[in-house]
Amino acid sequence: MKKVFFILLFISTITCAQTSGIKKAVYSKKNKDGNYEFYAENKDAFNKVVFINFKKLTNSSFGNNRIYSKTIKPGKNVLFVLEKSDEDKPMSFSYHYELKKGCKKVEINNDIKYLLPVSPYKKTRVKFRTYKNLKNSEEDSPKDFNLMSFNMHEGDTVFASRSGLISLDEVKHIDMYGNILENELFSISIMHKDCSFSTYSFMKSLLINLGEFVIAGHPIGIAKGSISFKLYYLEPTAEKDKETNKIYYDNNLRYVPVHFDLAKGETKLDSTKSYQPIHRFETITQEMSKREVKKYKKQIYSSH
Repeated sequence: MKKVFFILLFISTITCAQTSGIKKAVYSKKNKDGNYEFYAENKDAFNKVVFINFKKLTNSSFGNNRIYSKTIKPGKNVLFVLEKSDEDKPMSFSYHYELKKGCKKVEINNDIKYLLPVSPYKKTRVKFRTYKNLKNSEEDSPKDFNLMSFNMHEGDTVFASRSGLISLDEVKHIDMYGNILENELFSISIMHKDCSFSTYSFMKSLLINLGEFVIAGHPIGIAKGSISFKLYYLEPTAEKDKETNKIYYDNNLRYVPVHFDLAKGETKLDSTKSYQPIHRFETITQEMSKREVKKYKKQIYSSH
C-alpha cells in the first residue's frame, strides 16, 4: 500500500537543563527523582492513537524501541516515565509526535444489532453505493464495504443506530461521494464502545452537540432528504523506513459488516424491499449495564 509521509509539525527538544514553556498535546514533566513523566492531552471528543518517535535519546532506560504508541481518551492521559540509566549522568532527548483518530487495538463486537436510522413510524428503502462510484476508479471494493443511503424526506428525524459519543472533530458539508457542497449539509460520526464509528451524512441540521453521549434510538439530526450511513473502524499505523529512518504514518479505514434489527429475525437489508424500522427496547439497551437499564426505564416512564 502506498503510504504518505506526513511532515511532523510538532518537534520538542528537551534536556535536563532546559524545558519548553509551551504546553503541546504531548509534553513531559520532570519529577522529584530527576526522571521525566510523559502526558498527552486529547482535546477532541474521540479516542486517538499517539505516536512518539525519539530522534535523540541518551542515558535512558527506554531501550532501543524509539517509537511509542498508545490509545488516548479525551482529556489528560498518563503515558510513561522516561528514566535514567545512570543516575550520575544527565539525560538528553528530543522527540516528535503524531496523533491519529482511532484506537491502537480494535476488537469489533459482531453481535451488536443496529437500528435503522429512521423513525419507527415511517417506512424506508435502502440503496447501496458502489466503491467504484465513490472513488471514481476501477479499484476493487474493500472488504465489507457498506456505504448505503436510506430513503427519507426533508424534515424527517434521523436517529442513532447504536449508542456512542458524537465524535466528529469537524462538521463537513459534503455529498455522498465526498465532494464539498455549496449548500450546508452536515455529516457527523458516532464512536462506539468497541472504537468503531458510524457516520451519518446529508442532514440539514443537528439535534446533538459534539462530545455528547447518545443512546441508540436518540434523535441526532434533521434530514434534507435521503441520508447516507456507513460503519467502520480506523487502524492507525507508524512504520520506520530502515534505509532513511523516516516515519510513515497511515490511518487505514476498515469497513465493518452491519447487522440491522429487522422484522422476522432478519439482519441483512435488501434494496428491493421496503422496511418499517423497529426500535426494540432490547436493541436500544443491549450495551447497557443493569444499572443503566434501570435508569433508562425510569426516563421512559417519566416521559409518558
